[in-house]
Amino acid sequence: MGIGNIDFIDPAGSKSVDEVARIKDLGLKGIGELYPPIGPWNPGDEKFFPIYEKAQELGLPIMIHLCSEGLPAPFANLAYNDPYLLDPALRAFPELPFAFCHMAGDYIHHLFVLMNARKNVYGEISSNTWGGMPTPYFGFFDITPKQILKKFLDRGGANRLLWGTDVKAPYFLDLAPSGLQGTIKDNIITRQLDELGASEEQKAGILGDNAARIFGC
Repeated sequence: MGIGNIDFIDPAGSKSVDEVARIKDLGLKGIGELYPPIGPWNPGDEKFFPIYEKAQELGLPIMIHLCSEGLPAPFANLAYNDPYLLDPALRAFPELPFAFCHMAGDYIHHLFVLMNARKNVYGEISSNTWGGMPTPYFGFFDITPKQILKKFLDRGGANRLLWGTDVKAPYFLDLAPSGLQGTIKDNIITRQLDELGASEEQKAGILGDNAARIFGC
């Protein structure tokens, strides 16, 4: 299945609302990923609420990029990276799932707070930098990706984590650089879930069932 996108440089206006409806008409299952730092635009601004309202009405989850992960500073306004910017929309549209790409990267601790406070927050696990769960501020703090994953699991996050690859990650730190090889069992996240004693239900959720549930497939 696929998802569609709207103009993520300048998404305000009726044109984007019409595009949301067209995404549904095309049989696509969601929207994204949106890039507020590239626009730049504030995703919590009420002028974007008609987009979210239409997405909620049509049952189209949104994937959003609010982090520095994969965005070189010259091409992004870092003032629009923070996941907290989206909170007005999270509260206004509680039935609309928002999946934060790369677990919000260097703002993963803000995602942790939002996920506990808002039931429509999801985290997509992929990271070009770490090959799996990112760490706050690119490893500035002394905490490992595995420890972070444990914190999310301990807070009931297994129901709202979505495994992803982001092109070739997380394989490229695991396997030979000659190309994509192996299976899902060869990647870092799967190994760490086993090491942390995650249940079969938790693993199944993260590796596919959660995404199937929110995207309706």
